[in-house]
Amino acid sequence: MKKGLFLVAMVAALALVGCASSPKKVKDLHKVKEINKVETHVVITGRLFVNPIQDYTAGRMLSSIVAEDIYNGVSGRIKSSGKYELTNTKLMASYVLNIKIIEIARGSKAVPFWVGAVSSPARLIFTCEILDASGKVLDTLNYQRAGRGFSRISDKEISYFKELTVNKICEWLKINKI
Repeated sequence: MKKGLFLVAMVAALALVGCASSPKKVKDLHKVKEINKVETHVVITGRLFVNPIQDYTAGRMLSSIVAEDIYNGVSGRIKSSGKYELTNTKLMASYVLNIKIIEIARGSKAVPFWVGAVSSPARLIFTCEILDASGKVLDTLNYQRAGRGFSRISDKEISYFKELTVNKICEWLKINKI
């Protein structure tokens, strides 16, 4: 019984010391300054094919609805701009647009409780590539953004990230907002 109490006391003491200690400087991939103006250097002439969104979320399965919304947003914006000619088949395309969602997460309300009041920010990380007909990557857009902990942990954050993804890709393709 005494050993059990001792163990509980030690775990509680370690948890309190760990929570009260100053945070260590850790290189955080999500704290990258956002680039205000980003554009591709590739001049797209000919037909463009937009591949379905690729899920690279490593087990955090990307919702098919979110992927579909991003795909429809990007292809819809491209169509309505009239800047590029979209095709429905990859074989007819001169260029292919690949969109890979690496992380799109709301964050967690449980993580701050269990880790000791360290917030779990909402995050968005995606990659977009332009490939030529042979499959050679001509240009790549890597984008990442993190929220501020639990300031926006809701479905609104996911909606915001979907819109942000569409906007950044269209900005990169030099398509104006509608």
